[in-house]
Amino acid sequence: MRPARFLEFLHAAVASAATEEHAVTGVTSFADEGITDTPAGIVMTFATGARIYWQAVFTSPEQQGAWADPEQIAEGDPAPAPETPRPALPNDGPIPITVAEAWLTHVLLSQGSREIALAYPRSRPPEPSIYTHTSYGTHARFHSGGTVTILPMYTLRPGTDPHGSQRHKVLERI
Repeated sequence: MRPARFLEFLHAAVASAATEEHAVTGVTSFADEGITDTPAGIVMTFATGARIYWQAVFTSPEQQGAWADPEQIAEGDPAPAPETPRPALPNDGPIPITVAEAWLTHVLLSQGSREIALAYPRSRPPEPSIYTHTSYGTHARFHSGGTVTILPMYTLRPGTDPHGSQRHKVLERI
């Protein structure tokens, strides 16, 4: 799934889940937030006033060539649906980044997309990692062979605004 289509899909999925989850009060695109140096992403705003700027980083499958070529949509069995209910986000108090990433992963998997082969929270990969630091976000692999990694670009506590020195410095609780 190419970036533009995936971002529309992700935005719609999070916005839909937000209507059921009162802890999420809004979702906007990076473009709507005026972010132009990193155009692929969404911003989730929580009832607490905290925000997470989720940056999406894509890889293209080798067999599809350059991004400018027409997209060849590849479908297969959807990634397994979550076996547990969607994690609850707190309406007040700090939000653990691990809960936010689990919520986002759950929302992604709950869509039943036939283009997504696998998705998981980055802090709990299905295979042991060679890295010694904990990474947060969501990773998905598409049946086309492409991937997307959704990283927390900014994790902002209530009342704070993003600035360059905070970029990719993940707060474990916002």
